[in-house]
Amino acid sequence: MNSFLKRCSHVCSNFCPSRIDRPRRARGNAGRLTKHLPLQVEGWACTTEVVLDVLVKAAATGKTIEAVCKELDNVPDSNTIREYLNQQIRIAELRKLERRVNRALTQDLPARIWNTACDVVFDLTDDPFYGKDPELLACACRGEARDGTTYFFRVATAYVIVKHLRVTLAVLFVTPEPKFRTLKIG
Repeated sequence: MNSFLKRCSHVCSNFCPSRIDRPRRARGNAGRLTKHLPLQVEGWACTTEVVLDVLVKAAATGKTIEAVCKELDNVPDSNTIREYLNQQIRIAELRKLERRVNRALTQDLPARIWNTACDVVFDLTDDPFYGKDPELLACACRGEARDGTTYFFRVATAYVIVKHLRVTLAVLFVTPEPKFRTLKIG
């Protein structure tokens, strides 16, 4: 589940482009994400805003949740953040989460992206899965042996390059289902 969460945090990267003041922009965008991501965290030191701030910073800087938690002051341990995420992101609601994330990715894109002919690039990423949990194993795809496993969490992304900036349009959490699924963008 950890690699699944890592890929979800990459989705947040559209909310904090590299050419913009990241810390200021990331804080505002974490607030916008609450509309799309169904997280409710109300701990003593950990709130929904803190979790989203960590995810956005991880995505914007390309760092792990653990690295971001070590960098930031007054942020709970990375295990606490992951525990809250694991409690609330359920496999049974994976498709619903996928739709919410895709809506969040495209909600504020400039019209020029939709009105200009451009190449859409598709990327397939396999993150190694080492767990034994049957529910998670059912979502892992088989692949050629790599990094000590033949099971992977597979995520497909669709993106365009606009003014040298990668803009993710959609993600698809690939599962070993026998049928093909349609990825709707926008």
